[in-house]
Amino acid sequence: NQARQKIQEQADKINDANKILEQLAALDGLTGISNRRIFQEQLDLNIHLSSRDSTTLSMIMIDVDHFKSYNDTFGHTAGDDVLKQLAHILDQSARRTDIVARYGGEEFAIILPNTDKKGALCRGEKIQRAIAGATWAHRDITVSLGLASKSFTISAASQAEDQMLLFIKQADMALYRSKGTGRNRMTHHHDIPMG
Repeated sequence: NQARQKIQEQADKINDANKILEQLAALDGLTGISNRRIFQEQLDLNIHLSSRDSTTLSMIMIDVDHFKSYNDTFGHTAGDDVLKQLAHILDQSARRTDIVARYGGEEFAIILPNTDKKGALCRGEKIQRAIAGATWAHRDITVSLGLASKSFTISAASQAEDQMLLFIKQADMALYRSKGTGRNRMTHHHDIPMG
């Protein structure tokens, strides 16, 4: 009986360790928010839910303005502190259903389930206000935002993959436009003049 109890205790320890490893694999090491892998898994899931429920899904891509010069001026530790603080602000200003993730480098992404263009623009404004209202260590921080909104219709898994890549590209194009037209602004993909 004592041997059985010891085996159970060992099994519990292994389960606990596995849960911790699972959590660590899902989080960005620096900021503690979801990492890119989880972002992509959640985006795929939310695209399928949007298709199933006939809802609109939105996404915001966020990039820290002039981050390289910030790092060059104040050092990488100060830059890391900015990313941590920004992740905290994004997390705090998100709704419980939103998925906030570090996309890579100084780029973040937020998935906004059941949110149309108007709702996405409201979320973007809230984020910009929160960042503008924060106290930053060395100089004010601004961000550029790219938004995309879409209602999905999916009939095959390969279609979901293609639509996910296109959706990310649309948000990225909007982000690129925000950066190209002066930074510290947001652009919705639908508002980019075509041609």
